[in-house]
Amino acid sequence: MLNLDNVSGTSATLTRSTRVRHDDRLACLIERAALALGVNKSVFLRAAIEREATRVLDLRSRHTLVREDAGIFAAALDAPPAPTPRALEAARRYRARGSRRLNLLPSGSGTSTRRGMSAPVSTAVSSASTTTPSRVPGNSIKTT
Repeated sequence: MLNLDNVSGTSATLTRSTRVRHDDRLACLIERAALALGVNKSVFLRAAIEREATRVLDLRSRHTLVREDAGIFAAALDAPPAPTPRALEAARRYRARGSRRLNLLPSGSGTSTRRGMSAPVSTAVSSASTTTPSRVPGNSIKTT
């Protein structure tokens, strides 16, 4: 069922418009549905568009895995492969470039400062280069 409570809005908040061309069959269907719900066409269309857009984004932002695949995926995250020589070289170049940008304290101090924060250089660099990938906000994994 459509959620008609959140789409009513006021003229101050409804500042966007979208024009949609459609045939007589769809016009009749929209009018009948809006009449059946006791709302005007604009309220009905906003609710229907919001519901469908939410449904599409929900479907596209989740991945459903069978239990076996979920176990394989979790195992891969828990035990990432060893870095390749090319990745190690890229990390070395990145660290060299990053240390120049961070304005490190004189060598031997063991800390870097940036924006008022300090952390041991070796910890900051090693943790950044060995962490497993994090989830993308808004995406989730569901097992069945």
